[in-house]
Amino acid sequence: MFWYEKPRFYSHRLVRCPVVFLGNALLDDSSTYAYLNYAASDFEQFSLLATLSTAATIVNAVSQLPLSKISDVLERWIAIAFCLVCQTVAFVLMAASSSLSMYAAGYLVYSFGLTGLNILGQIVVADLTSSRVRALAIACFYIPSIFAPWAASFMIDAVIGTIGWRWGVGIFAIFYPGVKLSVRRFCSEIDLGGNLLLCAAFTMILLPITLAGTGDQTFDTMYLRVLLTLGVCSFIGLLAYEYWCVNYPVLPFRYFRNLTIVAVLAMAFCDYLAHFATHTYLFSWALVARNFSPREANFLNLTNLVAQVVIGIPAGLLVYKLKKYKWVLIAGAAIRIVGYGVMLRLGGAKNPVAELYIAQVVQDIGSGILESLMVVAVQVAVPHSELAQATSVFSLFRFTGAAVGSAVAGGIYNNLYSTKLAQYLGPDVDKAMIGMLVESIAASVLPDWGSPERLAAMRAYSDATRYLVIAAVAASVPILLLSVILPNPALV
Repeated sequence: MFWYEKPRFYSHRLVRCPVVFLGNALLDDSSTYAYLNYAASDFEQFSLLATLSTAATIVNAVSQLPLSKISDVLERWIAIAFCLVCQTVAFVLMAASSSLSMYAAGYLVYSFGLTGLNILGQIVVADLTSSRVRALAIACFYIPSIFAPWAASFMIDAVIGTIGWRWGVGIFAIFYPGVKLSVRRFCSEIDLGGNLLLCAAFTMILLPITLAGTGDQTFDTMYLRVLLTLGVCSFIGLLAYEYWCVNYPVLPFRYFRNLTIVAVLAMAFCDYLAHFATHTYLFSWALVARNFSPREANFLNLTNLVAQVVIGIPAGLLVYKLKKYKWVLIAGAAIRIVGYGVMLRLGGAKNPVAELYIAQVVQDIGSGILESLMVVAVQVAVPHSELAQATSVFSLFRFTGAAVGSAVAGGIYNNLYSTKLAQYLGPDVDKAMIGMLVESIAASVLPDWGSPERLAAMRAYSDATRYLVIAAVAASVPILLLSVILPNPALV
């Protein structure tokens, strides 16, 4: 049976959901991150790109469980509408920003709304499908992502060359708008206390790690120590509160006694760590080290998204035919490691363009399989009434891995790129030039293509990128090992 009877959460308003998620594919995965690169460059704070990216992934991580809880207690469409309002406000803030701090505030609000739409979309699909067909349904849900990156890349190229990134973001602000409970019972059912402790714990643990890895501060900085200590205390408080004080825990302890859930959460963490370590600076590397246009850089950066969706559909069909997912998941994990190995070999500054795309496609064949099946493995391990919560816990660990991966990328970029630039430019180089090259990717700042200075920047960027790929290979090995120990239940 392909479809379940509609759960109580649904109403006629959800008919509009496909339009919302079609726009979402264009917005998030295809254009907004490219504009972030240019905004950070215009404000001459490009080295903070990884810090902002990590902060956004922290928001992604901690916001999904509260949103899924609210969508369980209220109707799904209410949570979706709230996320759309957040995104509209965010686009206005980003377009009107007068500093990177203001842009960052808008970008974090945008990330909250976006991750809500993503997780709620997966929950809607899970509500309406059987476990056997769910991997195929989730893959089909992202079909718009096959086409959106190519159209968006042409749009980015035109926007950057004419009206600028502010209007590129502002356009979306123009187009995007288009159960009675007592307060006490509502707060109890969404586990308000647990959600607050969870958000505080993960934010105050991940943020100091990010700032110490990507900024000028170190762990000797007092306020980072205080934040980290408060984060650890909040996490301990969360565990105690969830165990003894609530009837509807946001993070049920029984999940962590389930081999499937524990293994898949660890796999999701490692998978996103590897991806964000290699892709946080891929767009800017293509501009600096390969002299790509914004459109061409976006093509390369989003090849992974298209490949994931294209391979996810046959992977879902195969699981539907076999009624099992384990061996398909193992194959995906193995291909993922091979893909990063290929990227290490073929992803250099002097490789032909075709080889760059081959490296991306191979790793993302594995990624497409993993993305489609890991969430299904978690969902089939819990009752149908807990689909939203289990999916959000899965996403929490995914984006925690993304935050760590972005921090790793920022740490390597900030520490290695400038060092290698100084080495390749020679002892007589003006330190101001090194600072400009680290903080900006604007065409007016970059040296002419073929000049000794540009060759030095190309070599330095590629050296930093090589270390990022090595980190991704190391993070991918546990994914294969964990996939082998997974149970292999029959899907119905």
